[in-house]
Amino acid sequence: MSTLTVTNAQVTTLKSADGSNGSTPANLLSGSVKCWVDFTGTGTAAVNDSFNQSGFSDLGTGQYLITFATAFTNNTYGVSVCASDQARDLTAAQSSSAWCNQTEGYSPKTTSVYINLSNGAAFSDRSYASIICCGDQ
Repeated sequence: MSTLTVTNAQVTTLKSADGSNGSTPANLLSGSVKCWVDFTGTGTAAVNDSFNQSGFSDLGTGQYLITFATAFTNNTYGVSVCASDQARDLTAAQSSSAWCNQTEGYSPKTTSVYINLSNGAAFSDRSYASIICCGDQ
């Protein structure tokens, strides 16, 4: 197999090897996940795996701060949070919720996101949680 190294290529459309699935570089840059984090929120909260995450802080029951390795260009990026207490089944129906919160002293930041997890009534540590962030970097 040959290896081709290209530096500073200007490309109009990228396609798969068979010539299908064309996409522009702008689509790839704007539409791809820029950060994801899978973490355990119970006991000693810890990151299990991640991409573009440089910091993780447990701020109290059900409250976490994720710091990005590469900052977003503005604070209008999208965040999706999912949490569960059932082993690795983040789609299980249960009384729980998770959301991104920019209150309680945490205004929107390009370098980090504040996450709250809940049992439906109050902040609650969850066994399994994950977030994804999309936007311009």
